[in-house]
Amino acid sequence: MTIQIHALLALLLVSELTGPALAQTSLSQSLPIAARVALSGQVIELEVARTEQQQQIGLMGRQNLPANRGMVFLFDSPRFTRFWMGYCFIPLDMIFIRKGRIVEFAQSAQPCPTGENCPQYPPKGVLADQVLELKAGQVQALKLKINDPISFKFFSAEAPLPLSQQRDPGLK
Repeated sequence: MTIQIHALLALLLVSELTGPALAQTSLSQSLPIAARVALSGQVIELEVARTEQQQQIGLMGRQNLPANRGMVFLFDSPRFTRFWMGYCFIPLDMIFIRKGRIVEFAQSAQPCPTGENCPQYPPKGVLADQVLELKAGQVQALKLKINDPISFKFFSAEAPLPLSQQRDPGLK
């Protein structure tokens, strides 16, 4: 909810200063590839959304996302989490993770390009310390299941892990 409110406030501020069309295109980012994950034998390169600002923007404004790319959101500790698809243009699969295991999915979450009346995923929320966003259809294509282990390899000094996750032996 906090991420949604901050993103909406950022959009409103940009809208007031520059007009609505620029506001929508201004809320996009391209972070460096700073991690990877192997799922069902497929290696996926990941952007890492670590800061609050990076997490607020996420994959907003993207026109496409290859099957071998995604974004992982890191939280310092598990938190009650719901994501929304405001100002997104492509459907996504969301994988909610806690302590290195998949705890919930939101498959083929539909874009909400206007940012108005956007649903939240999962609707009731879930306790998670990481969220992985992939191209829609990847959860099914990779045959992922609840409670599957998931481990990321982080390799960029630009996106260090939160301290609470640096000591986790499941992460390499």
